[in-house]
Amino acid sequence: MWYTFHKNSYIGEVVMKNKKITVVIASIIAIIFIIIFSISVYKNNNEKNMINKIESQIANGSYEEAIESINQSKNNDMLTLYKNILEDFLEIKNEGNIDKAKDKIDKFKENYNTYISNETFNTLNEDILKIEEKIKNYYIEISQAKEEISVAINENISLAKELIDKFKEKYPNEDISNIEETYNNKLNELKEEAEKEEEEIVDESNHAVNGSENNNNRNIAKLGIENTVASKRSSQIITVVSKGGSYGELVFWEKDSNGDWNLVDKVSARLGQNGMKAASEVYEMDKSTPTGIYSLTEAFGINADPGSNIRYRQLDGTEYWVDDVNSEFYNTMQFGDPNGRWDSAEKLIEFQGYYNYSLVIDYNRWPVIPGKSSAIFLHCDLGSYTYGCVAIPQENLVNIINRLDPEKDPFIIMDFSYQDIYTKY
Repeated sequence: MWYTFHKNSYIGEVVMKNKKITVVIASIIAIIFIIIFSISVYKNNNEKNMINKIESQIANGSYEEAIESINQSKNNDMLTLYKNILEDFLEIKNEGNIDKAKDKIDKFKENYNTYISNETFNTLNEDILKIEEKIKNYYIEISQAKEEISVAINENISLAKELIDKFKEKYPNEDISNIEETYNNKLNELKEEAEKEEEEIVDESNHAVNGSENNNNRNIAKLGIENTVASKRSSQIITVVSKGGSYGELVFWEKDSNGDWNLVDKVSARLGQNGMKAASEVYEMDKSTPTGIYSLTEAFGINADPGSNIRYRQLDGTEYWVDDVNSEFYNTMQFGDPNGRWDSAEKLIEFQGYYNYSLVIDYNRWPVIPGKSSAIFLHCDLGSYTYGCVAIPQENLVNIINRLDPEKDPFIIMDFSYQDIYTKY
C-alpha cells in the first residue's frame, strides 16, 4: 500500500515535471515564432514602406531619387522593373538628338506601356507627352526653317547664306546638304549671269568706242568710265557693282598722264546683308549698301598708317562712330566717353579684323540726314556680308589707301551694274 502510494506519487511528480517542461518548451517555441513573425512583419513593413516611398518619388517626378532608393533596397522583380523604366526614360530625356529621342520613345512605349498605365507613372506619362510635343514642334520648326532658306535662295541669295549658317549653328545634327547644293548652284548661276552681262557690255562698248582689240585693262576702261561726268573732275575712281545679294565687284580706275583711264585693281567685294539699295530708300540699320557717288577724304584703322596720302587715324580706343539718329553727332566720329551725347555708337577699335584698315565713304555726311544710315566704310573682308559697308581683302584695301591721292579728287561710285555707272554718273 505504502509502496503503491509512493509509486503513484512519484509518477505524478514526473508527469507534472514533464508538463512544466512541455509548457516551457511550448512557450519558447511560441516566443520564437512570435519573434520570427514580428521580424517578418517588420521586414515586410519596411519593404512596403520603401516601395511606397519609391512609388511616391516616381509619382512626384523625382526619378533620380527613386533610382537611388531602389539601389539601396533589396532587389525584387518589381523594383528592378521600376529601375529599368526610369533609366530608359532618363536616357530619352537626356538625348540630344531629336531623331534618336523619337526612336527611343517608340521603343520605350513598346516595352513598358503595359506597366506604366497605373497612377504611379502619371507624371512620367505626362513627361513623355511633353517630350513628344517638343519633338513635334522641332520638326515643324525645322521644316519652316528649311522652307525659309529655299525661298531666300530664289529671292535674296545673301540672306539665304545667313540663314544656312544660322541653321547649321542651331541644328548641328540636321543634314541640309541638298539645300546647300541648291544654294551653291544658284550662286554660281547668279555669278555666271553677272559675268555674261559684263561681257556683253564690254563687247558693246568696245565696238562703240574703240572698234578694235586692246589689252584687257584698257578694254574694261573703254566701257565708258572715261565718259562719265565724274571722270572730268577726278583722276581716281573706285566703282562697286552689285553681283546679286551681298556680293559685288570693286574696280579701282586711274587716269594716267596721257589722259587714258586704266584699271589698277579688280577684286570681289562683299556688300550689305540685304544687298545694294537705292540711296533714297536706305535707312539706319537697313543693312543695305547705298547706291551713289561719294568722295573719299579720310581713312582710319586699328593698325598703323600703311603709308596713306590721305588723312589716316590709327585708333587708340577713344573713337566712336555715332549711329544714334537722335544725337546731334549722328554719322560722325567722336572721341571719349558718350557722357549722354549719344545712346548708340560703334566703338571702332572693337571691330578687330574688319577695321584693321578702313576708308570712309562720305555717304550722308554733308549734310547729315538723321536716319539715312551711318558708318558706311570700305573695310577689310572677313568672309561675310556687311551691315551696309563694302568689304574687300585687306591687301587690296591697303594698296588702294596707299595709292589714293587727295589732289586727284578720288570718288567711289556704287550701283547695280556697270551700265548704270557709265550712264548715270
